[in-house]
Amino acid sequence: DFDTEGKCYVSNRSSGKISIFDEKLNFIKTLNVDKTLNRPACIGILTNSNPNILAVLERSKPTQSSLSIHKILINQQKLLLIQKFKNINIIDAQDIIVSKNDILYIADTLNRKIIRLDIVNKSSSEADLAKISKNPRILIKTISINEKGEIFTADFDKFKIYKFDKMLNLICEYDLNYLKNDHKVLRAIGFNKEKIFLCTRGKKQVIFFETENELKSRAKLNYIEDNWNHPVKIISHKDNIYFADKENDRIVGYNTITKKIFYTN
Repeated sequence: DFDTEGKCYVSNRSSGKISIFDEKLNFIKTLNVDKTLNRPACIGILTNSNPNILAVLERSKPTQSSLSIHKILINQQKLLLIQKFKNINIIDAQDIIVSKNDILYIADTLNRKIIRLDIVNKSSSEADLAKISKNPRILIKTISINEKGEIFTADFDKFKIYKFDKMLNLICEYDLNYLKNDHKVLRAIGFNKEKIFLCTRGKKQVIFFETENELKSRAKLNYIEDNWNHPVKIISHKDNIYFADKENDRIVGYNTITKKIFYTN
């Protein structure tokens, strides 16, 4: 995720570290932590706080997850633990996003729910995707937000996208099952302005649509061609879209104007 200064924060699950890059993906530094992070799977930044606050999802075991928040002490190059949420029951949660109003949204994968967490007002709510989708085994491994503040998640196996308002009321769903033969599963969704990006599996793993309306119309698919190997996360900053290309152990950037690709160094 990006902070207010345009720095990109990346979690390394195997080393338990948080590294910082600039928007061109040049390495800046690795943050020290005041406690050992236990397999940090995903992070989100609350940018309305000064200093910025980092929310960390940790997957300590394959079926166990936890959430903690930390102050980013950038001058000291460290994170300072503020709070660990012990009363939130999340299981194998695999993604987190933060709205412009610093609301956390969590893809609680094996509970098959989206959790909305307002840290400032100490309130929470949820959307039960098993009930909404009528699929008791739905896997939601992604959570994303567009410029309107609408929330999106996806059915990993069945290639369906679910769209919610900011309070997690369902707005609509998009059935992209026609993509399944060539693309296997729907791993991640992300936005840059009007464009919608999907991470899938198969020969061509990154798809994008010019607008949300194209999700309805079976429009001609656009691809970002590269040597992808299981991209799992998408974030946006200015005119760039960024992908966590998991098995290649890299971050890939793509400029939506110049259509140039760039990488972590």
